[in-house]
Amino acid sequence: QDMSFQLAAQDDVKLYVRPYRMSGGHQFFEEWSVSAENDPRLTKSWSKAFEQLSITRKAVVRNAMCRLARIPPVEWAVGIADLHELHKTIKAKKMDYRATAHEVVDQVICQATFKTAYPWAIQRTRNGKKATHFVSHSWAESVMEFIEALIKLNLADAAFWICFLALPQTWPSEALGRLLATPFQSPFYVALKDCREMVVVRNTQANVYDRLWCTFELLAAVMLETDVVVAGEMPAL
Repeated sequence: QDMSFQLAAQDDVKLYVRPYRMSGGHQFFEEWSVSAENDPRLTKSWSKAFEQLSITRKAVVRNAMCRLARIPPVEWAVGIADLHELHKTIKAKKMDYRATAHEVVDQVICQATFKTAYPWAIQRTRNGKKATHFVSHSWAESVMEFIEALIKLNLADAAFWICFLALPQTWPSEALGRLLATPFQSPFYVALKDCREMVVVRNTQANVYDRLWCTFELLAAVMLETDVVVAGEMPAL
């Protein structure tokens, strides 16, 4: 079936798609282009990240990079309504209640954002949403439990910076690695600096501080003198 479409920001690029298999084993679409031009806003240092991609996939990711560069990291956030929508989507897919962030990213977030290569948060809000709360959590948690813990805080007007929703999960690993290469210059730290509070979401499946990034986030919060709020239940002893 011909499923061609146009990139909104690059009207000269016509795309044709066909199924292909990602490493996670789920079916997505790989896009092939008739034409695409190099974007001078990106430096040559990114070139290796695109070597294994089709011409059009490079254009899609390049377009997402340029868009993301225009939105400050603190604005890569989601609101309560977005969390309700994610909860509803996971439930509709009949995923196990204990499905972890790894599984939800693979089966929900990547499928929803592959076409644009945007982070889920930016795809939802389009122009970004300024975070009030930075969220520190474990990827080994139940995402359903995680969402419910945040909702129970009753922060109706809050905007949450959540890594697996704020970061572009469909970028090549090298490109994403460059984004996170230096912790104190990473989107994590830059966003945390401008947040009112940090929320540490505990869970019943794993210790939050088994994850090195969570340890770094706590250190950063102490250094920045950011107030820390605790949500969620601890794992059973």
